[in-house]
Amino acid sequence: MRRLEIKNTAKKYIGRIPQPQKTAIVDAIEGLTAEPPKGDIEPLQGQKEKWRLKVGGYRILFKIEGGTVYATHVVPRGQAYTKKTRGKE
Repeated sequence: MRRLEIKNTAKKYIGRIPQPQKTAIVDAIEGLTAEPPKGDIEPLQGQKEKWRLKVGGYRILFKIEGGTVYATHVVPRGQAYTKKTRGKE
């Protein structure tokens, strides 16, 4: 099982999401620690070592380094693939 670190940008957004979706997102993030990670996961095009996890209308952007999963962003689907979101850690 991998270690999980949720970055502040992701934590802040999770705090603003309504409860039913928040529970699904938190459960999905926890599923990333499994081997292999659980969920609808795809690599981000043009981004080495960066991935996205689809949870309803939200996207969780993350990377895996060694034995740690870093959840960097949780955003609505339409904002997930902008340069602003993809370029930041």
